[in-house]
Amino acid sequence: MFDSGTQPYQDVNLLIKLRNDLTHYEPEWVKSPAGDDFCPDDIHKYEKMLKGKFSPNQLMGEGNPFYPHKCLGHGCAEWSVNTSLKFADDFFSRMGLIPPYNHVRAKLDTK
Repeated sequence: MFDSGTQPYQDVNLLIKLRNDLTHYEPEWVKSPAGDDFCPDDIHKYEKMLKGKFSPNQLMGEGNPFYPHKCLGHGCAEWSVNTSLKFADDFFSRMGLIPPYNHVRAKLDTK
């Protein structure tokens, strides 16, 4: 049983929420931090939850909001793969099993 208050459960739960929101995307009003009317309460929930977990997409300009523009890029993809692996590794370890992907682990590198 995973403790929902600890890692890697918390990050994989956040990853699932992000995946679901991107897969079932519905347009929403997101204020740009470059706007005159932007205030700290306008920071998107994913910017708050994902802060410090990965580098934002460097291809997006200063005026673009974090979600989805700066969120989606190599940093997020790398964090997603590593988060999934940590969770799966923890699962198989708890089961006393060798992960079935161990033979390709070196190929799962995101660099």
